[in-house]
Amino acid sequence: MSITSSHTQISRKGILHTVEAYVGGEKCLSELYDSYRYVPAHDIDASCTKDATIVKLICLNFIQKRKLKKFAAKEMWLSREACCRTIVRYLDYLPSISAIVSEKHPRDGAIHPARDRFGDGAILNIAWDLLLALAYLHSRGIIHGDVRPRNVIPFPSYPRRDRHKLFGHGLVPDVISYWPKDDGYTAPEFLPKNAGTCKKGKQTKEVMKPTFESDIWQLGMLLWHCHRYGTHWDSEIVPSRKNSWQSESLLQPDLTLDSENSMKGIRPLAFRAKGCEGSSHDWLQQLLRNMLDENPLGRSTAMELLQQMQSQRSHAVEKKELEEDVEDMKDAVEAAKKENWERSPLGKVVMGAKRVQVDFTRLILLISLLCHLI
Repeated sequence: MSITSSHTQISRKGILHTVEAYVGGEKCLSELYDSYRYVPAHDIDASCTKDATIVKLICLNFIQKRKLKKFAAKEMWLSREACCRTIVRYLDYLPSISAIVSEKHPRDGAIHPARDRFGDGAILNIAWDLLLALAYLHSRGIIHGDVRPRNVIPFPSYPRRDRHKLFGHGLVPDVISYWPKDDGYTAPEFLPKNAGTCKKGKQTKEVMKPTFESDIWQLGMLLWHCHRYGTHWDSEIVPSRKNSWQSESLLQPDLTLDSENSMKGIRPLAFRAKGCEGSSHDWLQQLLRNMLDENPLGRSTAMELLQQMQSQRSHAVEKKELEEDVEDMKDAVEAAKKENWERSPLGKVVMGAKRVQVDFTRLILLISLLCHLI
């Protein structure tokens, strides 16, 4: 059931949320609403997170709702310092409608390779931001599982360039059902072996758990789709069909060396009529080779790819900014681990014991001081 602008909701944190407007979503998956949070003055986020986006997940069964509640309860308490700057932060949870409250999504929404024309430099910026996000999640033991354009959202970031943030971590496959689909974003190891013999519409929806390696494959496909659309725009698709082209329906690229169909290959990566720049094109080509490997063990990790990009730009103006991004991401990982441990049952016991020890020490010092005065 959709919620209307007249609805108010009380969150898990006890904060009142007013729904302002429906702003979109994915069919049979989610509904997005702008909302306003009446944050208490003592709340750490009171100064900057009053506006938010409500993400209402639909068609969930009882088990999925329970898993969503459990995950959201852990993520929503993380401080700003414990969240990577290229992850869409979860702020709260609305149990009555099974909805996550996240930082406010920009009006333009997610990227769309069929709408946005990305030069190689812009694609590398997207790669950097999303690799930071995946390195953060993977370091915490979290697999994203759905690195697709619909979950990549550009956020303004003055005075630096816009940052692309990854949304939806922790939802696949427990909350949002995941199964192999015969499209480019499905890692080769998850494709059904009998896909060629199955009748259309009869393939079984076998639940497959995504992996760190499949996240890297999906990111590689996203970057390849962003690059390939420029090729279609410039030469292959007539103007009347530009708006109807769907990036996610593309087949996987040709991964063979010196591919005969160079427009679909990555060895070498096609050089488009527009948007390709010398060194940036070479860097993107090398990056895709290390992501789009049919053998999952042959794919580089997110951290290795970040290091590769740092070495590529070792003489670039933004070298210092790249180093700061990586250090901030590592600090956020450590902060998240610490905060989650402190909220765990064992952590609460240990922290409680430390507080008792401190209070006892203070009491002894006070008694000693009084005895000295007497």
